[in-house]
Amino acid sequence: MKLLRLGARLRAARKAAGFKTAKAFLKKHHVPASTYSQHESGARTPDDQALKFYAKVFEVDFNWLKKGKGQPFKKITAFKKETLAEESIELSRKNPIDEALLKKILTRYIKIHASPFSLSSIHVITEASARAYCQHTNPIRFRVKNKN
Repeated sequence: MKLLRLGARLRAARKAAGFKTAKAFLKKHHVPASTYSQHESGARTPDDQALKFYAKVFEVDFNWLKKGKGQPFKKITAFKKETLAEESIELSRKNPIDEALLKKILTRYIKIHASPFSLSSIHVITEASARAYCQHTNPIRFRVKNKN
């Protein structure tokens, strides 16, 4: 299973629990809209108490929700499995990384701030940095892109 960021796991869990929109979930469970929105967007990390509440309501494993480890569901249905797969794909589409632009930025930064490097050293550093960044920030897209 692909590792999703916390907000994406929360969104996937909500949708798999049958709440198509955050608004439907908020209405039923009386959660403040701004709080949940910040949790799902990743702007704010929910504390363990909130994560336990979400895990219970969405019927997902607490450790999967918090850390992305283990299986998300105790009882998996075709709908839950499909929803989680769709969210994984959607996440990879939402965060396109312009690797060429990242390399240009890194090259310019290194040239300005680290003049003793040779051009070949700058190229090696830039390539490695861009690759590490892409792997860290969007492992799903990066793995798919580099399989070809």
